Amino acid sequence: MTAQDQMEILNSLRKLFKAKEPGKYPEYKAVQKYSKFVFATIVEPLTPDERNKRYADPLTAYLEEQEIGVVTGGGTLLGDRAHPDEKDIINAGIDIELANLDEALALAKGKLIELGAPFGSNVEYKNHEGKFLTEPISELELLHVFIDNMNLGDEIYENTDTQSLYKAFDTALAGSTIGEAR
Repeated sequence: MTAQDQMEILNSLRKLFKAKEPGKYPEYKAVQKYSKFVFATIVEPLTPDERNKRYADPLTAYLEEQEIGVVTGGGTLLGDRAHPDEKDIINAGIDIELANLDEALALAKGKLIELGAPFGSNVEYKNHEGKFLTEPISELELLHVFIDNMNLGDEIYENTDTQSLYKAFDTALAGSTIGEAR
């Protein structure tokens, strides 16, 4: 399924639920006010709580403060792991309703960059002519260190404390402008 197909499904569901249950949800009136649907894909393996804390909640506060939009939802894309019946988080998604696709979209993208959205992250939307567009959000690189306690030799896990490794990354990056440990 293409990204455009996914966007069409999301838009159809959005219209369906609005048509059947107007006013049921508190954000319904805000969604009516902000009618430009944008889907942001954050290429970072975040749990729903991490996605909300790092991106959705601060973006919500910013959009509402600027009176240019609202965050209406989000999701997590899972992919297969090497181990059968296990899944990895591939990326996080944020559903956004904006006032317009000009200034409001630029400000939302700028806020996502400020919040640390990594390279490969993008926004998807239909422009004024109804054409489906995908735009990159950021040029920030993300180095993902994943220690799953399964795929390396036992001696690695016996001799490596993952919390100490994280603290070493955090200490090395503290006060720098090159990055942060997450």
